[in-house]
Amino acid sequence: MKFDFYAKSLLTVRLGEWDTESTVDCISIGDFSEFYCADPAIDVAVESVLVHEQYARHHRPQLNDIALLRLAEPVATSSWVRPVCLPERAVTSKGDDQVFTLAGWGNNGCGNTSRYKVRSKLNALSQDQCKGNLPAGFRRANEYLCTVPVNEGDKCHADSGGAVTSTRQVAGVGVVHELAGILNHMKECQASKPIGIFTNVGQYTEWIVSKLEQ
Repeated sequence: MKFDFYAKSLLTVRLGEWDTESTVDCISIGDFSEFYCADPAIDVAVESVLVHEQYARHHRPQLNDIALLRLAEPVATSSWVRPVCLPERAVTSKGDDQVFTLAGWGNNGCGNTSRYKVRSKLNALSQDQCKGNLPAGFRRANEYLCTVPVNEGDKCHADSGGAVTSTRQVAGVGVVHELAGILNHMKECQASKPIGIFTNVGQYTEWIVSKLEQ
């Protein structure tokens, strides 16, 4: 996404990207004699931006850090561009029993952003642990999801506003991917296990649905 903070207008959303320096993204198969290529990424204009009415940008962590984008045209799904499901309820983890997936082009550990989209597996912290990583006296811990990498040494492969997803088995449907959180900010990026603090999307499902119905 490209965002002009001064004009407060989102310009475009890019869908289906992997390698930011290549027009066509391909991987080699077998002995490098064959290549499997994705469809070119799609840039779609944004018609309007709806920021949460109680968003507090200068708070740390930001409060109600969520927004909806209305695209200027419909987007066809493909093998490379697919929707993610809204969670039916907020994540209420008691520890590292839940595993999430985070993807993005964020810090690669060398002070630069990654050329390729990077995927990391994350464990959720318990609500008490999450609260301990928020400001003292903070009373809205249930609105956040806190994580640490499954593999020690994973860096801050993320972008502000990036998505963390989870999977769930649904009868008659199979495995579905749900949007569990939206990255608010990372803590201790130089630590072996940096802490991610996410907006807990399930706390806002009703708000999202109410806006979609307008």
